[in-house]
Amino acid sequence: MVRVTKNIDKCVDEISQGGVVCFPTETVYGMGANIYNEVAVNKIFDLKKRPREKPLIVHLHCIDQVKDLVDLDEDLFLSLRKIMTKLSPGPISFLLPKTNNVPEYVTGNTNKVCLRIPSNESALEFLKKVNVPICAPSANLYCHVSPTSVEHIINDFKNDDILVLEDVYEDTVIGIESTIVDIN
Repeated sequence: MVRVTKNIDKCVDEISQGGVVCFPTETVYGMGANIYNEVAVNKIFDLKKRPREKPLIVHLHCIDQVKDLVDLDEDLFLSLRKIMTKLSPGPISFLLPKTNNVPEYVTGNTNKVCLRIPSNESALEFLKKVNVPICAPSANLYCHVSPTSVEHIINDFKNDDILVLEDVYEDTVIGIESTIVDIN
């Protein structure tokens, strides 16, 4: 049964206990788990019926979290920081060389990680409070239309135990996934 809440702290607790939380972004709702909890990440793949070789985008609350996840020398990182400062938060994801801090089960066994900082206020508050990178593909069954409302999630997962963070601030969800930019 899908559980719906506007209580961000409840969602943080769910993540800390190894659960999965669906949350709004400015694009679509994502289905999130702590990237360092393989059991939780596998729940996403199982719930969505998503192939495990498909990488997951990692959501962050600030640029400072990027440093531990990407393998760039200091000059390149400073350039990336400038780019991200201009374009983030927002509906853009950055594909970058990953460090060993990013588990391969998140990246589909590739050497890159896709990072983004959403601009939705509910998402940012959730991500800041949880304070760990959260991988979050769209909160729909694999190959279904991406969800822009809680009702869409309920329709796909009505028999599953999933916690959904309703958009506390009612930011607009635009319904198109973020643009991915490959930085190399």
